[in-house]
Amino acid sequence: MLGNENLGYKKLTANELKVNRYTFNYFNPYVSDKYIGKATDSLLVVMDGIIPFELTAGVEEAYGYAVPATGNRVADLKQLKRQSYTMVSPSAKGNLKFGQNVEHKYVISKENDITATPFYFKENNYAKRASDDAKNSFYALVTFDVNASTADDINGKAGVADETLDATLNNRLSAR
Repeated sequence: MLGNENLGYKKLTANELKVNRYTFNYFNPYVSDKYIGKATDSLLVVMDGIIPFELTAGVEEAYGYAVPATGNRVADLKQLKRQSYTMVSPSAKGNLKFGQNVEHKYVISKENDITATPFYFKENNYAKRASDDAKNSFYALVTFDVNASTADDINGKAGVADETLDATLNNRLSAR
């Protein structure tokens, strides 16, 4: 564990990013067949539709305790790092960016008014659901402030509100 510099966050290799498209299964205790998909407009929902996304690596940054390079330190202790990503959905109309609208709902759009939202894959569950053959890692899409003035730059995670029936994907923990 001391030698795992990406502890708690998913880091994809350059080859994984180059050749794979990713679909995002929504983790909950009730059903296992819901994925991020598109509603009739550009809104993203967690329902029966599935959208494949291509990921692009962004900034890799150190976080957590600053491990000293020399001196009084634990042997083999690594500085923790996390890799950010943005994503697009390829389509016949061009790449559709995964981003947030002014209501903090997630959309896919090729319009210039939408900026691709950077995020981390934060591991938050390692579980075996009834429909799974084995335990799997599940990751939250955690958003952050690109120009944060504090060390804690996390500002939300993608999720679905329990109080509505439309399953719209939105920023659930934002400090708005």
